[in-house]
Amino acid sequence: MLRRLIQAVAGGRSGNTRELAEALGASPSVVEAMMEELVRRGLVQRADECAPGCGDCPVSGVCASRSAGGIWVLTRAGREAAAR
Repeated sequence: MLRRLIQAVAGGRSGNTRELAEALGASPSVVEAMMEELVRRGLVQRADECAPGCGDCPVSGVCASRSAGGIWVLTRAGREAAAR
């Protein structure tokens, strides 16, 4: 299920915990625990605030200001894992 979660984030379908839980058919608490594991592995990070210049942001279509609690984004290692 971790692989499906990485793919969901990589696909840009959803970025916040609630949306990811819905996409995976899991509870938000399960997704949060899986995200903690992916953070420990260096594959994801939480993007709590947007910096100026959102045009270069890989998740510009999912604005953190519209997502309660911020959104999850893949790190470079996460993008590489998603590409495999």
